[in-house]
Amino acid sequence: MKIIIALLLPILFMLSTQAKSLTQEYNLENVQTWEEFSRKVKLKTDKEQEEGRAYMISGGLLLVGSVVGYHNAHSSVEKLAYSVAQSLGIGGIGYGSYLYNIGGEERVIYTTILRADLGSHEKDALVRSYTHQWKENKQRDKMIRIVTHSLVGILNIYNGARVPSSEEDLRQGLYALGGINLLAALSLTITY
Repeated sequence: MKIIIALLLPILFMLSTQAKSLTQEYNLENVQTWEEFSRKVKLKTDKEQEEGRAYMISGGLLLVGSVVGYHNAHSSVEKLAYSVAQSLGIGGIGYGSYLYNIGGEERVIYTTILRADLGSHEKDALVRSYTHQWKENKQRDKMIRIVTHSLVGILNIYNGARVPSSEEDLRQGLYALGGINLLAALSLTITY
């Protein structure tokens, strides 16, 4: 159990760092013009496509390695671990494909405005309206994630407290998951 926790912490740190850098770099909060919006969306699209390729490649490598590992595994626990890794590999490929081909909602708005027969004033007005709604949605999203992580953390800690002392590994694992989720909720209250 301690090995799993030791592996999860760096992954969570990496994901939170990536999410924070993307949020700061592509913040649309103060965007007022079509030109500025267009520039930010193009930068974000390039970054999403780069990350999408990386997810597809790493997911593919994880999938291949876990298929080979599964067929060489000797115990059911090893086979289960390799099956989970296979699922993560496929998930990585799918998520990478999504980032590369679809990305954020900004791409839809960008393409819609680009294809519409609008003057620069109308484009600017649409961008201002969109960025206002974007800001409101970001605040709602943040609150939802804080509440969700908090509830999962509390539930895991509660479940851990109810585990019999004969299952100390399970108790510690649940406490660790609870703590990780509460830390995630706390980090959301501090960032952006």
